[in-house]
Amino acid sequence: MTLSMKGAAVMLAALVSVAPIAAAAETMPVGLQNAVPALGTTTQSNNILLAMLASPGPLGGNSGPLSNGLMNICHRSAGGCDGDGSSGGGSGGGSSPSTLKFPSPRGTVIFEHQWSSGDIPSSWGTPGAGKAGTPFAGKKFRLGGRPDGRFKIITDPETGAKVVDILVTRQDEARTRTHHTEIEINNVSEWYKGRFMVPGRRYLLEIWRKNINYRADRKWEIWWQNHSLYDNSTEKGRNPLLSLGGDRKGNLNLLVRADTKSTTYKKDGLWVYTRNSSYRLGSPESSAWTLWQMEIKVDPRNGALHLWKNGKLIHSEENSPVGYNDRHGPPWAFGWYKYFSGSNVDSRQAYIGPIRIQRL
Repeated sequence: MTLSMKGAAVMLAALVSVAPIAAAAETMPVGLQNAVPALGTTTQSNNILLAMLASPGPLGGNSGPLSNGLMNICHRSAGGCDGDGSSGGGSGGGSSPSTLKFPSPRGTVIFEHQWSSGDIPSSWGTPGAGKAGTPFAGKKFRLGGRPDGRFKIITDPETGAKVVDILVTRQDEARTRTHHTEIEINNVSEWYKGRFMVPGRRYLLEIWRKNINYRADRKWEIWWQNHSLYDNSTEKGRNPLLSLGGDRKGNLNLLVRADTKSTTYKKDGLWVYTRNSSYRLGSPESSAWTLWQMEIKVDPRNGALHLWKNGKLIHSEENSPVGYNDRHGPPWAFGWYKYFSGSNVDSRQAYIGPIRIQRL
């Protein structure tokens, strides 16, 4: 049976429901607010019913045909979205690619970048160089926060491609007393102008990444974040609406937040969100090139979120709250967000390859 996209959306809306989620303590680390469900279990009652796609693409857009109707292939917060162990998202990615290429576009490409030697000033090879918000050469990227570590362009020996080498160490943190080593796509003004990530529309964010000599750590960390943009001066600094990284037990950890209120407030010292969820998604890759692809629709009542790792669908939800009640954003930052206090590692290093954003 072949269903239209409109028909699939109607069926999904009727079948999917999301249970209320308790607010988290503001004093706890960003990556560990909620008790995380164990692999193969869920704290919510809903099965996520998805349309099988030819390759990672929009479930509610116009670029991917449905095949064989709807199939119950993903139980959200289980350790993967395919019961038979096969790829749920189609082709793309691999542990040892000869090149770092993306699959064929599924929508309109609005940003794509292959790194070159002139993308990052040479002074940023020194820990602490640069000021938060400073644009990289060409202004395609900027610092997401004052860097503790260093950034430099190198040639990856595995693929021969130019990539960004990002390193942060325990010594860097001790010197600067901060913990951000992240870069963001473009200037914030571009997000305010609606060039990227307009709330209510679907986007596919894609990035090639390789963690260097990665091993599990007892201290949380974040590799990827989507931040909110303030609508007015009364709003306070909220947690990112989405983050992906590692938890204290060596698991890949995804956090998703939402708030239907225009401004998030605290009650008894705690942020009060509509949603504050955390999911374990298996073990992080160690020293392997990984293609991460995330489809996101920011809507605090009726959003969507689908995450692929090397073409395999590992998290999926449709018609669920995703993000805050904001007019703009959210900007996308990647690199390292790491505390070394209490950690059993002394450094974190990664290579960042090509990046692409598509409007679906």
